[in-house]
Amino acid sequence: MNPQEKKKYLPLGTQELKFMLITSLAFGIKGFNHTMFVERSHWYGSPLAEEGTIQEGYELIKNFNLLQEKINLKTLENLSQISLLNYDPYFYLSRVKNQALFPYLNSLIRLTHFGLSQSLRELKYDFQISNLEQAKKLEKRKVLLVPIAEFMDSKAQAFLLEEARNGKILLLYGLLPRY
Repeated sequence: MNPQEKKKYLPLGTQELKFMLITSLAFGIKGFNHTMFVERSHWYGSPLAEEGTIQEGYELIKNFNLLQEKINLKTLENLSQISLLNYDPYFYLSRVKNQALFPYLNSLIRLTHFGLSQSLRELKYDFQISNLEQAKKLEKRKVLLVPIAEFMDSKAQAFLLEEARNGKILLLYGLLPRY
């Protein structure tokens, strides 16, 4: 609840903001909520401070907004050949306080979705981020990067197996499902 503490331990600079905007585009963002354009008492990192002064990231946000006004985000189609997949149960369980059952989930999520997506961006690979359940979004992808843990429902496993049978390259990292 204290933005000053967050700034101290989790700085949000222009590079981090740029990463979030690019990642949002990779996720297929179709619009922006401008209510957080001005900082409030319980959050930080907005382009304008509460008193109206310009903060770090203002120019980046301004240029990004100008860009999204010129292009229609709703008409954009991601043509990338690579997709980094989310499996929602991993995200949900990684946020549980008691990690006794699957203690590696936080690391798996952090190293793959944050680390791998940043590396792909830095290497200038065009990629998409989507959920495993969004099969339609994966039709044009040739390479699927899939973090996996010891558990995964049978429907998701069957889907991945079918994708491999259809000639897609699957890069699985983590532990093979036992449950």
